[in-house]
Amino acid sequence: MHHTNRMTGAMFGAGVRIGDAERTAAIEQLNQHYAAGRLTTTEHDERVDFALGARTQADLLVLFADLPSEAGTQRQHNRAVFVAPVLGTLILVAVISLAITSVVLLLKALPFLLMVFIAFLAVRTIARRRYRRRR
Repeated sequence: MHHTNRMTGAMFGAGVRIGDAERTAAIEQLNQHYAAGRLTTTEHDERVDFALGARTQADLLVLFADLPSEAGTQRQHNRAVFVAPVLGTLILVAVISLAITSVVLLLKALPFLLMVFIAFLAVRTIARRRYRRRR
């Protein structure tokens, strides 16, 4: 029979006997890890078989020793949920900044552009008049 140190088991709850609900929860977690690609089919099947025969919390803890905890995956999810709006906000700020910069540069260049346009119109008008006189 499996023997654990009662003090250590009591402190961490590892020696506490489990029921079907705990086994089912462990199998669901294994299914999630399998779906995420962290376990091969063989590893998944072996761990599910072991979970079905588990008697204590310690037996279940062994199944997840090399897998990220739900808290770890939750942290990654929370980080993704935080990063998406921040990244969107940064992109929006960059686009607005670019638009404002473009408008400012256009306003600064407007007198020069107007002068070029007026010069173009003047040259075009003079060229038309000369062309008409030659006819």
